[in-house]
Amino acid sequence: MNVASSVAKAAPKGGLSPCSTRVMNLARFVTQAMRREPRGIALVWADKTWTWEEFEARIDAMAAALQQRFGVAKGDRILVQSQNCNQMFESMFACFRIGAVWVPTNFRQTPEEVAYLAKASGATGMICNASFPDHARVARETNAEIGFVVAIGEADFGPSYDAIVEEFYGRKPIEARVERDDPCWFFFTSGTTGRPKAAVLTHGQMAFVVNNHLCDLMPGVTSADAALVVAPLSHGAGVHQLTQVAHGVKTILLPTEKFDIETAWALIETWRVSTMFTVPTILKLLVEHPAAGKYDHSSLRYVIYAGAPMYREDQKRAMKTLGPVIVQYFGLGEVTGAITVLPPGLHSAEDGEGVKIGTCGIERTGMQVSIQNDVGDELGPYETGEICCIGPAVFAGYYDNPVANEKAFRNGWFRTGDLGHMDDQGFLYITGRASDMYISGGSNVYPREIEEKLLTHPDISEAAVLGMPDPLWGEVGYAVCVAKPGAQVTEKEMFAFVDGKMSRYKMPKRFIFWDALPKSAYGKITKKMIREELQARGELDRKPANDGPALRRLEHPGPPAPVRREAVRTELKPVAGVLRPGEVFLAGIARVFAEAGCKGGFVTVEGGACDPFRYVLPAFSPDAAHAAWYSATFAPAAGGRFQTATVIFGERDGAPFLHCHGIWDTGEDTLRMGHVLPFDSVVSQPVAVKGHGSVTATFDSVPDPETNFTLFSVKGRGEEGNGILLRVRPNEDVATAIEEVCRTHGIESARVYGIGSINEPVFEDGCRIVCLATEIAIESGSLEKTPEGLRTSLDAAVVDTDGVIYHGGLARGDNPVGVTFELVIVENRES
Repeated sequence: MNVASSVAKAAPKGGLSPCSTRVMNLARFVTQAMRREPRGIALVWADKTWTWEEFEARIDAMAAALQQRFGVAKGDRILVQSQNCNQMFESMFACFRIGAVWVPTNFRQTPEEVAYLAKASGATGMICNASFPDHARVARETNAEIGFVVAIGEADFGPSYDAIVEEFYGRKPIEARVERDDPCWFFFTSGTTGRPKAAVLTHGQMAFVVNNHLCDLMPGVTSADAALVVAPLSHGAGVHQLTQVAHGVKTILLPTEKFDIETAWALIETWRVSTMFTVPTILKLLVEHPAAGKYDHSSLRYVIYAGAPMYREDQKRAMKTLGPVIVQYFGLGEVTGAITVLPPGLHSAEDGEGVKIGTCGIERTGMQVSIQNDVGDELGPYETGEICCIGPAVFAGYYDNPVANEKAFRNGWFRTGDLGHMDDQGFLYITGRASDMYISGGSNVYPREIEEKLLTHPDISEAAVLGMPDPLWGEVGYAVCVAKPGAQVTEKEMFAFVDGKMSRYKMPKRFIFWDALPKSAYGKITKKMIREELQARGELDRKPANDGPALRRLEHPGPPAPVRREAVRTELKPVAGVLRPGEVFLAGIARVFAEAGCKGGFVTVEGGACDPFRYVLPAFSPDAAHAAWYSATFAPAAGGRFQTATVIFGERDGAPFLHCHGIWDTGEDTLRMGHVLPFDSVVSQPVAVKGHGSVTATFDSVPDPETNFTLFSVKGRGEEGNGILLRVRPNEDVATAIEEVCRTHGIESARVYGIGSINEPVFEDGCRIVCLATEIAIESGSLEKTPEGLRTSLDAAVVDTDGVIYHGGLARGDNPVGVTFELVIVENRES
């Protein structure tokens, strides 16, 4: 072959078109190693070893057979379906040697999936392990282009690989002359978001990748080193072993397809393994196994992990177990792992100043990374966008897939589909896959960030967060977690654990616990598989909101009180007044009630302001002592101007006390809502209040064993009157509780005032606030007699743990009290 094909391109200005694009055939790596040390060990599998001389001879024999017996020519694609074995590894170099394209499959795929790969690649031949007769049969039945199948082992579907090698042993094939852009390997993507695509790797590209790996990942390896293979050679491990061959490093295969951790550690000790390639989940299993302390692993110098980011807690465990030997790289199959590197010296087993926690490293030698927005503009440091790259390690494109190529490249840059940012020193941080990101309430949520936080829980081993459809938020996060052996973790505990560790909108709305997360054949945790498993287990089929409060019962630490609705009938009289500037909010309310001669009741607030002003939001409980809790105190610099609020007034330890929920303006971009701290808020502008109070009955704040809080209880003797003071306990529906109490006391028409909390409030339009800790203020409430009986209507304002405010009519029968609900019911009487 001459170089005519390489000189047709116009010369660049000021330069010259290459006079040659001829490159070394990658199979020459074996020849070079053989020449240096013919009797050195090339490959170990189970109880067998092959020298470089034997390895080269077997490769030549199979290459000669492919050429001379099966008619394989340069550019033909050969499909290979097999577990790791010596024949599978040899087939790579046999294909390279004659210029054919090696097309390895994920051996765990189904016959139909492998048949698709045969068709997508245009394979004309197949090498198939005898363990997969159905794969060979279906591939041939659905792809007429496959002219032959060679069996690794004894099988009916084709001649034996080893018999062919024996027949052609000693023969030399015609080694193909290859150009820089000639294909050598179809690297099928894992297909986690659709059909696998064939990424075309070339001889020139892979020569660069080998040099790059030797430079950046494992500098200084020689024939004195040994590399253990714990992942399928069909993908990243195959690239890693191609690199080892280039420097004559021994390849050690696990004896069986089953990944046995103790066997792996034993091989590391026996063969003094110095380098290995794996993925984070496998590395995690290795270092957490007792065998890690049983066998000598002091020979390890480069434990390389890739394929997915490694969570920080797992990183620290690996470094403490193995020492400063772990190497991380980031790079898709399309770039064969050569985008960034984090060498041992940039890993740290401890957190502290200067430690780049969460980074996947710096740009690989000869490669450039750019963070780009949706239109291809480069973003600055710390700005999140799509990770794009250029350089000699980038593949040629997807075979016979112009649509995919159009999407994958923009302005010459390869678009990885991963999201991330770079800091001002050029360290890359991966946020997650663009396809993993979800939008909750208009805000982008990146699961990777949440997963990192979940894995700092001492009893959580694995975690994956996925965005799921939600009628109110658009999408919410579901966290699927795996507890460590022997540990038991509850959803309530996880809610408490993440509270305060991330923004409220990022907090998962559900925690689901499995024994293990599903993983791909390469050990990756894939969101597609988890989503499918969630569907298969029925986890996505949550019952609709109108199925009733029993669906979301909130468990409290103490025994349920026998009386679930505390009610006292009493005579109510109007209460009205103005809180004066300089008065503590509680003192002002107490004065107004005292001036009216009332012990307890309610008032609504309209207008006026407090400065200083203090309030809290509802929050998840930090421990098992309570079902819910309060946030840290908010102290707005501008104080708070009341829009509306409701106060329930009573006493605590014989002194005035109150409970107030409301909405206020704090000078920020949006209104705020929460629970007023009455001792810490001081009136700065007159506050008008009005409501109703009782001379004989009140709300008394006393310890409540059920909830472990000190809460208002109803206190006073029952009497004839125009109203009711009511306290509703946890897990009772608010509206139906009001109706039952009014029915008991003969009230058929009334106005309803009150505040409290509801577990996942549901509005009449079907929208549910997926939050167990909320605070409620009734904005307009009534009770009327209808043909169907007494019916309560409650329009309410709700605030959740994120501080988001909602308004709407509460759905009757589907709003269970969270901690408590305090109400004042004023009967409508004809004057």
